[in-house]
Formats: sequence, structure tokens, C-alpha cells
Amino acid sequence: LSASVDSIVYRKICVELFQELFNKLSNKDKYILGHSEGVFGREEKSFAEVAEDERMTDAGVRKAAEKAKESLNALK
Repeated sequence: LSASVDSIVYRKICVELFQELFNKLSNKDKYILGHSEGVFGREEKSFAEVAEDERMTDAGVRKAAEKAKESLNALK
């Protein structure tokens, strides 16, 4: 039982730390990454749906999502 409690606490801490990093992204990057991955309460959407919302191409959204992920890695 304690291992599962430890696991839950560890996961919660990781999510909180990730949320802090995520919040440092630009609003556009948060929108694109948040919706394309369906994280932090954002509805998961296809790249096409996000592209329509942001007036971008699908390829542009994919590229922006990858760039946002790279930005998260750089913030660590």
C-alpha cells in the first residue's frame, strides 16, 4: 500500500512541476500544445481543429507543437 501512495505522491509532484513549466510557455504555445495533447483541462483536439482555431496549417500546428515541447525541455 505504501508503494502505491508513494507513486501517487510522486505523480502529483511531477504534474505540479510540469504545470509550472507549461505555464511559462506563450499563450499560443499553451493553446497549441494543451489542445493537441489534451492536457491541463484542455479539450484534446486534432491538429486540423487546432489549425482552424489558430488560422494555421496542420503542418504549422505540428511544427509549433514540437517547438513548444522543445521549449519545455529547455526550461527544465
